[in-house]
Order: sequence, then structure tokens, then C-alpha cells
Amino acid sequence: MLLPDVGAPPRVAAISVNSARRATLRNAQLVTNIVNGLPEAARFLVLTNDRSAFTVARDDHPGRVRFLELPFESPITIWTQDPFLVLAGPGDETTLLTSKTFDRADDRLMADVIAREGGYRVEPSGLFFEGGNVVSDEEHILIGADTIRRNAVEFDVSDAEVVLRFEEELGRRVLVVGPFPQPIAHIDMAITPLGGGWIAVADAAAGAAIAERALKENAASVAAFERWCEEHFFGDPAIRELTGKGGSLAAPRVSGRTAEMVAKSREVAPLLDGVAAPLDSRAAAVRRPRGRAGGGRYRANARCLPDAHLQQRDRRSRRGRPPRLPAALRLAGDGRRRARGVGEAWIRRSAD
Repeated sequence: MLLPDVGAPPRVAAISVNSARRATLRNAQLVTNIVNGLPEAARFLVLTNDRSAFTVARDDHPGRVRFLELPFESPITIWTQDPFLVLAGPGDETTLLTSKTFDRADDRLMADVIAREGGYRVEPSGLFFEGGNVVSDEEHILIGADTIRRNAVEFDVSDAEVVLRFEEELGRRVLVVGPFPQPIAHIDMAITPLGGGWIAVADAAAGAAIAERALKENAASVAAFERWCEEHFFGDPAIRELTGKGGSLAAPRVSGRTAEMVAKSREVAPLLDGVAAPLDSRAAAVRRPRGRAGGGRYRANARCLPDAHLQQRDRRSRRGRPPRLPAALRLAGDGRRRARGVGEAWIRRSAD
């Protein structure tokens, strides 16, 4: 049965970390924020194909962070939630269910590496999926319409037949989240089960209103944040471009584009409203946190795994809390903050 996205806090989280030698999007600080944002009892499996690029600069709980190495020649992304789903079986049995195929970079290797470390089983699915397009609570599994339609085309069957196959494989009732094609690539960017019959669906219109008000009331702060995003795109302002397979890669220009994102958020808002309404009537009560299009991301880039000794459950989310972006008025700070009641661990880049 699919491990729900609600319940007790995670005891094991698998995270992928990239270096500038191996990828354009580096995430050592993000991983550090996730580690410090979860309970101190949580353990972390950090996947990397460039182990020498990182060191645990500080760890108040030795052994809490463990690096798992993939081959240096194997490119991986930071999205460990996509290549597999976690199934909780009877007793202590845990299975990592991998998509029938998964062609993005070499992310398909992640499940085997994690399984060897954790003593989990790996089982190939007969269906195609990306984990980011599948979320669940204790009663329902929500799957994005793009995933349903892809399987219907691949197997030349109806959408309804695909739903039945997912229900049989994952062990709970499936609700399809439309429309098709999806306005947001993965539903986990806009939908988060909260437990107790509640589901959060991002309110893009409210997010757009907040951003628009910031533009009117403090345009200088917004502009400063846009510049910060450009300067830190590669993790370090000193790095202006990287060499990739197709040549030089430069940071995207985002200065002045907040207004564009406001417009796009307003455009997608009715579609998210259309998602929230049927969920409210068929599955659960819906809450609408303020978010922007492509944002409102409650799910960090980690795949959470169960712990064999964890018995008691509550209604807190399993997902790690995402890092808070630096406030535009406090850009001079280094962004470090201590999680209340939790020891710190700092994952630092070695010489990239």
C-alpha cells in the first residue's frame, strides 16, 4: 500500500545533492535547510555523484547524515521524489516501487542505491509515473491527469482502466486531478494532503495579489530580490556561467519579471479553483494557502521513507518544510537560522 503523505514525522529522508562540477542547479544549502527543519531523530540519506565536492561542516548528531555515492559518470537531478514510490507492507516490509521506465538523467539508479542502504525491496511497476504527480492521504491517492493519459496511450486502454490498475497496485482509491493537459507539471507543486480529511490546494489568485501589492508598495525590495535570484542562480555570485553539454549556460534574466509571474498566476488560478471544487465535494475539505503559479510548493525535494520502529501516528505532514527564501530587505545576511529545539548540521561545498 502506498505510504501516505501524512502521518508521523519522517524518520528517514532520501535527498539528492548536486555540485557545480556535475550540474547547473546546486542545492547544498537547500539540503541543509531540510536537515535542520526536520526532527532531530530523522536520518538523511544524501545521494551524490560527486562526493568529494561536499563535507558535513557541522553535525550536532553524528551519523544523522549519510552520503550514498552514485557513479561520477551518471548524471542525476535533485528530484528524488520522482523515480519511485514507497509502499508500506505488512510488518516491517518496505518496497520502493519504480516506474516502468524513467528516462530523466540517471535518476532510475536512485532506488537501488537507497534500497541497499536501508534494506528495502525494489519492485518495478507495470505503470508509468513520476512521483511528483502522485500524492496521497490515508484514504485517497491523487494522480495528475497527465500520468493517467500517458498510461492510457502507452497501453491503448481507457483512462478508467488505468485508474483501476493504479488502485490495484497502490492499494487505495484513486482520484484523478485534471484538467488534461495539466497547467502545472506535477500536482505536488500545488496540492498537499494535510491529514484528517483536509487537502491544501494553492490559491494562485491570492498569491498574485500579494506579489502585485509588493510591486506597488515596495518595488525596490522586489527588484532587489530579483537581482538576488539572478546572482545566486548557480549558488555563488562569483559563478556567472557554466559549461554544459550544449555549450555555455548562463543564469536566466528574471529582473522585472515578477509582473509577468503575477499575470501567469492569475491565468492559472481558475484552473486551480477547478481542481479544488471537486476535491472539496468528493474527497476532503480543502484549504487554499496563498501560492503563485509553479510555486506553492509544500513538498521539498526529498523522498521520505518509513521507519520499522515507528508505530504512533499523528496528523502532521511527512514532507520536509521548504526553506524560506531570504527576505528582500535582508539580503546582506547569510540566511542561516537555527531550527528551534533541533541540533544543526551544515552541508558545505568543498572546492567545486
